[in-house]
Amino acid sequence: MSSDFTAITTRFGVLEARPEGTLRLTSPLAGFEGLTLFTLLRLPDFAPLIWMQSLEEAGLAFPLLEPDAYFPDYSQTICSHLSREATILCLVSRQAGRLGLNLLAPLLIDAMNGTAEQVIVPDPGLDVFHACENQIPC
Repeated sequence: MSSDFTAITTRFGVLEARPEGTLRLTSPLAGFEGLTLFTLLRLPDFAPLIWMQSLEEAGLAFPLLEPDAYFPDYSQTICSHLSREATILCLVSRQAGRLGLNLLAPLLIDAMNGTAEQVIVPDPGLDVFHACENQIPC
């Protein structure tokens, strides 16, 4: 398999990354300044999670989920709040042994130009941790 560069990760081993599969964050995630180059991994053993693996820091990978599978119409609502179209993924976290999604600050993915950005949604009903462990089969 040919590639443009190879990334060694602590969680997934050696990855061959190609430019068309690479995401560049338009601004870094809070607490991870300086890290803007990632790849999305859809691995059958981890489904339905999608992993956003850093190509700059071997030990950094964020679990993500497509929110509409758990919260119908979330993406449509977010796109209307922001007046733009994008693929939306939410960060998954664990608090006090419970899984939840960050619905307040989703990632907007623009597959056309290979960029992503985390945005804060102007909706007081959304939270950075929306518990949903009964709905996430992982």
